[in-house]
Amino acid sequence: MVVHIVAGAIPSEIGNLQYLELLVIRLNNFTAPIPFEIFNISTITDIDMAYNNLLGHLPSNVGILLPNLYGLYLEGNKLSGTIPSSISNASQFTELDLGDNSLWGLIPKSLGNLRLLEWLTLLVNNLTLGSSTPKFNLFSSLSNLAYLTTLDLSNNQLNGVLQSSIGNLSTSPQELHMDNCNIKGNIPRDIGNLSNLIPLELLNNELTGPIPATLGRLHKLQGLRLYNNRLDGVIPSDLCHLGNLFELFLREIENLKVLRVLELSRNELSGGIPTTIGGLKDLANLSLEDNRLEGSIPESFGELVSLEFLDFSRNNLSSEIPKSLRAVSQLKYLNISFNRLQGKIPVKGPFVNFSAASFMSNDRLCGSRNSCSCVILDKMQKKECENSSGGKLITNSHMEKKFSTRTFTSDRRVQFKQLTW
Repeated sequence: MVVHIVAGAIPSEIGNLQYLELLVIRLNNFTAPIPFEIFNISTITDIDMAYNNLLGHLPSNVGILLPNLYGLYLEGNKLSGTIPSSISNASQFTELDLGDNSLWGLIPKSLGNLRLLEWLTLLVNNLTLGSSTPKFNLFSSLSNLAYLTTLDLSNNQLNGVLQSSIGNLSTSPQELHMDNCNIKGNIPRDIGNLSNLIPLELLNNELTGPIPATLGRLHKLQGLRLYNNRLDGVIPSDLCHLGNLFELFLREIENLKVLRVLELSRNELSGGIPTTIGGLKDLANLSLEDNRLEGSIPESFGELVSLEFLDFSRNNLSSEIPKSLRAVSQLKYLNISFNRLQGKIPVKGPFVNFSAASFMSNDRLCGSRNSCSCVILDKMQKKECENSSGGKLITNSHMEKKFSTRTFTSDRRVQFKQLTW
């Protein structure tokens, strides 16, 4: 039996339907609290009230009288309060979605008792991990969930350390989303035990330390998003074996032929830019903005025939802009400002379309009258530039004043987009 209700308060009399198995009232405009009587129907298997404006708390005894409940979908409402520990009494649960509400407090470790759970989504709430002591360790509790495929805790204030016990989860998880969670500490090596992961999202946190080489074990991984953290060190070459990746940043990636987005802006990565990136013929978006990268821009980048967006701004890159980039005919956006580049700016190919803003605040860059004039630092360089290129001088102070209302490192930068697998 399916109950279709369009609007108004949810009648408490639904609780009298003692043979009801399926209740679906999603995508309506209910604004009252959920009648507690609904959670007393022992025959019900699925409750779907997603995307309404339901208010109030979940009942403290939810789950106790629901021995046959497989799925509870309450996402997209205005529910508040804590997640009752009694929810674990619904032992047949396979899917639980409480996302996009205003729930707060600890994520109950009793969720680990839902042995058949496959889908756990708690995103966009105000939930926390609590203490990482042995008395309360969420990931240790969830290690009992042998069938768990999706865990989404993103956009919560977890305010904790990513515990090594995350590696104790079964090998079944296929999706792990923990972005925008205020997570600190290192990425644990044990995360490499989650061998069936397809997307792994840890972006927009406070993670520090190196990228663990154990991520190279995740051979099914297609999306790895770690940007907007404080990671440092080199990118481990172990990741070059992840042949299914199409959104990633890493070193020695010539085997990743399907990669289209390579993004690791605003971290503290050091060393040179891998020349093997030039072998990624399908790469369209490449951004390593605001790191500590050194050395030259590889000549091999002239082979990136699909590249449309390139941002290396705010690093320590030196030497000349490779002339091979003139062959990248699809390039529509370029930002290599705030480096230590020198020499002449190429004047052919896509360079005819770039303004001086793309090159400002470099050591000794010069261009012709037909490209970007000169972007230099002092009077001596001014004379050298004008003598060598005949270019018109545009000083850094002039450039910064002219473009002070524009932001070159964020407002036009392409980041990873949410994907559905």
